[in-house]
Amino acid sequence: MSSPAELLMRRKLTTSLPSHPGQLKPTFDVERAGEALRKRQIIQNKYANKHATVLPVLHQNAKVWFKHKMKEPWKQGTIIQVGPQPRSYTIKGEDGGVFRRNRFHIRQDYTEDDNPRWSRTVEDLYNSDATEISRIPNDSADSQVNASPKTNRRNINQRLQVPIENYSGQSNPVVRKSSRNIVKPVRYRDN
Repeated sequence: MSSPAELLMRRKLTTSLPSHPGQLKPTFDVERAGEALRKRQIIQNKYANKHATVLPVLHQNAKVWFKHKMKEPWKQGTIIQVGPQPRSYTIKGEDGGVFRRNRFHIRQDYTEDDNPRWSRTVEDLYNSDATEISRIPNDSADSQVNASPKTNRRNINQRLQVPIENYSGQSNPVVRKSSRNIVKPVRYRDN
């Protein structure tokens, strides 16, 4: 392919090197070069937009999470206006500030105010009292309702452990998220 300058001038450019005058006459097929460029761009566009999706439209008064600044955590807010440009939303934050954000920087809030279970934080769950922890269903008959929180957490953790069957004589196989058994090589097994 020719250089951009040669494509612009539609001929070989004059240089300080000696060249035949016939080489300086226009010989490039610019239409063919443009068609090759368009084909390359179509292929690039195909792979660039492979995972692109259209985000669902949010409505006015919908509760959302939005980015105030890129390096800061997400903030909660309410959509007060849709538009004026496509995918543009005006949001009122919890602190009273009004922000305009693109749909890409907004996530819908699926929590419900009437369901306190979803509005609790990790700290709330960790600091909850023993009676609340003991409400988790127990398959064994030795359920301790009024036990200390540490004892209940230990019992819950023991109940949540998944039984793992031995695979080819291996004593403690590791199970991954995909629940595939991992067999250690022979050189690493304890024999």
